[in-house]
Amino acid sequence: MDYLFFDIECSEGKSICSFGYVLTDEFFCIKEKKDILINPQSYFHTGPWGKKAKDEGITLAYPTSEFRAQPPFPALYDKIKVLLKRKNTQIVTFSGDNDARFLNIACVRYHMPCFNYTFIDVQKIYQDMEGLKDQLSLEKMLALFELEIGDLVQHKSDDDAHITMMVTEALCKKTGKPLKELVKESKRSVCLSKTYMPKKKKQKNVAKDGDKVEESKVTAEKPADKKATGKRTAEKKGARKAQSARPAKKTYKPRTKRTTKAKKDN
Repeated sequence: MDYLFFDIECSEGKSICSFGYVLTDEFFCIKEKKDILINPQSYFHTGPWGKKAKDEGITLAYPTSEFRAQPPFPALYDKIKVLLKRKNTQIVTFSGDNDARFLNIACVRYHMPCFNYTFIDVQKIYQDMEGLKDQLSLEKMLALFELEIGDLVQHKSDDDAHITMMVTEALCKKTGKPLKELVKESKRSVCLSKTYMPKKKKQKNVAKDGDKVEESKVTAEKPADKKATGKRTAEKKGARKAQSARPAKKTYKPRTKRTTKAKKDN
């Protein structure tokens, strides 16, 4: 049994710009390591989102010009598919639900079949093992296990995959259990990629000739309600006519004393 650790970076939070992976045997000996760069065909936003954001954003391992010089996702689709569908290989990730969602977004965007694979999430294993409610970042996991990454660069996909492998190995050594045993103790750590599909945008129903629209059902009234409202409006109109038929009250101005010219003094 081999292990495939992979990690994804995006240009602006959803468009893939790199797919890095590390392939090992069951003893975590590296067989292959590579960072596949992808042209995201989108803008790059690596800073914080909004002025009140607590994080400072990320720094990608390559300049944007190097990403844009690469082929887009469809040209690399088959290469990624071969890795994810490799026989006798277990996919291991850290917070892999995000990576699965990014891949699904890319497939939907380019009208290609989504990858259907099963993966193990090491983040969930540790969270269940320690009874934690909050998720821990990869950086915090490194600090907990006192691991030194050396020349590895964070937010470089293949190096992040390498760091995930290091954390997984350290977790197995700490517990004295192989990965498959840890998975049995955390059933929710086994995830399916198809459960992380992007949410569909709600489209407003536009009324066409002969078409029934949901919005019209909301505003429609029952026949009985129409009669009731008709009576009320008729009563209001009758009251208005009755008011207009009444003779208008005469208004009298108060009499004022006429002022006479002052008589000349004799």
